[in-house]
Amino acid sequence: MESSGHYSSSTLEIPWEDRPEGCRDIVWRYSANPIIPRDLIPSSNSIFNSAVVPFQDGFAGVFRCDNK
Repeated sequence: MESSGHYSSSTLEIPWEDRPEGCRDIVWRYSANPIIPRDLIPSSNSIFNSAVVPFQDGFAGVFRCDNK
């Protein structure tokens, strides 16, 4: 992937999986999804993996949980 110069150094380090062969979608799912199972939290009906953000020396996941 070429850099257009609009990315910070931390953005370029975000783990990335290339588009699967034959996939023509603009956005594609990570092959190991779900990263966190929907029933990890007893009061949660579902958990959505929304994003990753730079945090300290690594990254933090941003998740949305829907309560039961």
